[in-house]
Amino acid sequence: MKDELTYCKILGTNINVTNMDDTIAYLTDNLEELKGDYICVSNVHTTVMAYRDKAYRRVQNSRCPLSAGDEAFLRRGECRDRT
Repeated sequence: MKDELTYCKILGTNINVTNMDDTIAYLTDNLEELKGDYICVSNVHTTVMAYRDKAYRRVQNSRCPLSAGDEAFLRRGECRDRT
């Protein structure tokens, strides 16, 4: 895929660090390759669920080429791995 997005691990879950312009560009540039995959918007609840449930975390980490955090994760626009 073109231009992989940057991500950090939060409680073992891959969360992309991105902004709206880069997200739209990524989706537009990779639309054909992304067909059949999931686009996830992860909030605190789903991230904690993935931390507690290895099967769910595996799906989120392997089937979501784009897993954007909600505003709480991205507020500062930086990433510090939190495992």
